[in-house]
Amino acid sequence: LVLALAGVALLVTRVRERFSWKPVAAAPAVWLFGLVIIPALVDWLKVTPNELALERPYLSYNIDFTRRGFGLDKAEEREFDPTGPFTPEVVEANERLLSEVRLWDPNALDQVFEQFQEIRLYYEMMGVDVDRYIVDGRYRQVMVAARELETANLPPESRTFVNRHFKYTHGFGLAMAPVSDFQPDGLPKLLVRDIPPVAEHPDVAVTRPEIYFGEATDDYVIANSHAEEFDHPSGSENVYVYYAG
Repeated sequence: LVLALAGVALLVTRVRERFSWKPVAAAPAVWLFGLVIIPALVDWLKVTPNELALERPYLSYNIDFTRRGFGLDKAEEREFDPTGPFTPEVVEANERLLSEVRLWDPNALDQVFEQFQEIRLYYEMMGVDVDRYIVDGRYRQVMVAARELETANLPPESRTFVNRHFKYTHGFGLAMAPVSDFQPDGLPKLLVRDIPPVAEHPDVAVTRPEIYFGEATDDYVIANSHAEEFDHPSGSENVYVYYAG
């Protein structure tokens, strides 16, 4: 309606014999008042004082359709009674299950990964996620952090257009640790570590460590060009490859 009124104001100047700037100047003012000021006033005077009550139906719809989208509406719910004696026999009978209870705090592990596994200043691990893999026939709960490339951490003289979009195109590898395993010095017992990725078991071997899309991705790169891409550091040298996605 607001845009229609603004259009009418402009048409008036078209059909009148004498042109006037007033309708032309009024059109953006009406648009600003109708689409910016009025909604802001409605939000301030009506929505904010009673926000939860007014938005409750829409929050309910959002939760309901999210549950349907992920299939959670088909999940079976059961009551579990946690009471009962906790004895050495219970621990022994559930040793495999209890060993997968998470002991590592994600924030603490993230700091450990950053210190020991980022390897180079231009790599960043954007946070630790919990995942599960079959390792040597055992269903393990693990914590994983991907080693992503952050071109903003390159030296200023290296942040050229070609480097940012053609050469430094991807991160490389990850660090993975079980949720409850420690080494004698208190550090995590890593299942996957270093560059190139070294895996403690072939079940978690990383065959394609290149990371072109991740949590740090906020710019574009041009791949499959005739330019060599920086792949990963190797000691004091760098390894370059051509894109093979």
